[in-house]
Amino acid sequence: MRYFFMCLCVFAVLFGNSADAKRHKKKEKDPTAEPGPAKTEKELVLKLINVLQYEDSTTYSTLFPSFDTLWKTIMQYRDTNAAAMSEVGHLIRNAGFIKDYDPHFNPKIMQEFRSIMIKGDDSEVHWDHIVLVRYEFKRMLLTRDKIGYDKIAPLRFEGYIFFKDMLTRETYGVAVKDVQVIKGLWYGGHMVDLQHASTEDEYIAQMRAEERWLRAMVERGVDLDSFRRVTDSIIQARRALLFDSSAIVMHREIVDRKLYTGLFDNEIPVVLYVQYLRGHCTEPVCSYAAILKFGDEDDYIKLLVSRTPDGKWSFLEEPDISNMELVLDDKIYKGTWLSARDKAEYEVRLKEKLAGRKRIHFLDETLDRLYFQQKKD
Repeated sequence: MRYFFMCLCVFAVLFGNSADAKRHKKKEKDPTAEPGPAKTEKELVLKLINVLQYEDSTTYSTLFPSFDTLWKTIMQYRDTNAAAMSEVGHLIRNAGFIKDYDPHFNPKIMQEFRSIMIKGDDSEVHWDHIVLVRYEFKRMLLTRDKIGYDKIAPLRFEGYIFFKDMLTRETYGVAVKDVQVIKGLWYGGHMVDLQHASTEDEYIAQMRAEERWLRAMVERGVDLDSFRRVTDSIIQARRALLFDSSAIVMHREIVDRKLYTGLFDNEIPVVLYVQYLRGHCTEPVCSYAAILKFGDEDDYIKLLVSRTPDGKWSFLEEPDISNMELVLDDKIYKGTWLSARDKAEYEVRLKEKLAGRKRIHFLDETLDRLYFQQKKD
C-alpha cells in the first residue's frame, strides 16, 4: 500500500510538471492557475479578473480567508509589546466581525458576485473577452470596533479594478473592498458592484445616476423584479434578431499589404502581416486583417484589427483574447502585447520589411484560410 501511494505521488508530480509546459521562451507561469492565496497584489487582481472571465464563483470563494484561519491566527498571536497584546485581547473579545470576511458566514459576498455577473450580462459584457486595464487600491482605515486587527492583517485595501471588453472596446469597473495581507499573503477582494466607467470619478458618477434612477422607479411603484424580467426578455429578443456573422460571405478588395518583423521584449522574434481592405465606406481603407507568428511556433494566429482616429492600433488575438496596442511611427510599430494566456506584458517593436512575391502569396493564403475559410466550415 505504501509503495502504491509513493507511485501515485510521483505520477502527480510528473503530471503537474508537464502541465506547466511553456508556450514560448518568455512565458511565465499563470498565477491564476496556482491554488491558495496570492503572493502579490497583482496576482490577486489577476485571480479576480480570472473568476470574472470564467464566471467562476467556486474559485472566487476560495480567495477569502476562512473564519477558522483568522481565529487561529488571532489566538496564536504573540508580541513582547504589552500594548499590542492588550489590543489583541480586545480583538479576541470582539472578533465576531471576522465572519464577514468568510463567504461561508457572509452570504452577501457571493450574492454581490452573482449580481455583478447578471448586471454585466444585462449590459452585454462579454466576460470571456475581458482584459485587465488597471487597478487602484487605497488603504482602508481601521474602525474603532476592530482595534487589534491590524496586528493580524497589517495591510487592508479597497478600491477599483478596471477592465476592457475587447469585443466592444468598452471599459468597466468593479468596486472592491476587504483586500487583506495576512502573513505576507493576499486574501479577499470582495467585489461589490459593476459600473460602465474607466476612472473612479466616472464610477461614482454612474453609481449615483443609477441610484437616482432606482429611487425614481420605486417612487413610481414599479416592481423591479418584474422590470428585470421584461428587460431580460427584450435583450434576448434583440440578440435573436442579430445577424449570424458566420453566415455572411465576405468580399474584400486588398488596397495594400504590410509585413513587419521584430521582437517582443528584445527577445522573442515575431512576424506581423497586415492587409488594408476597401469596403462600404467613403474612405480608401475601411478595415484591416492581420496574422501573427511567434518565432518558435509553426502556425500563424488570426488577429482582429481596429484603428482609432488618432492612429492607435489594436490587434486582438482569438480565442485567448491577448491584445497588442501599437502606434505606427515612420514604418515602425511600438507598443505592448498583453498576453491573457500567461498574464504577462511584453514590449513590442516591429519594423516594416519588404517581402518577395512568393512570401506575399503564402501570407495571403494563410490569412485567407484563417479569416475566411473558417467562416464557411
